[in-house]
Amino acid sequence: MADIGSLSLNEIATERRRLTERVQAGDYTMSTFKGGTFTISNLGPFGVDSFNPVINPPEIALLGLGRISEPAVAVDEDVTFRRQMTASLSFDHRVVDGADAARFLKTLAEHLGDASQYV
Repeated sequence: MADIGSLSLNEIATERRRLTERVQAGDYTMSTFKGGTFTISNLGPFGVDSFNPVINPPEIALLGLGRISEPAVAVDEDVTFRRQMTASLSFDHRVVDGADAARFLKTLAEHLGDASQYV
């Protein structure tokens, strides 16, 4: 696997699809995923709103994604429906500073605000 930091978001999505297809076909071993530092766990398709992700050492962080919902939200004097999703980040404080983790979540939220460009 390539150094994830050198890939664009579209290249990461392509690599994720490739790995997902390998796993679904049963064409993998645990060494396929060796050397990872960050995991994304999406329990949204199972109806989970949020959860507390647990880091798998030696990884340093795990992003847990919940399901997408569309609750009613008050905007000015109107009510509209907005897509929302919970993201929970667990990280090793010995490696990652809390402020950096917060900035990561803020950046993620900003990108997800216009997620239609990645579909």
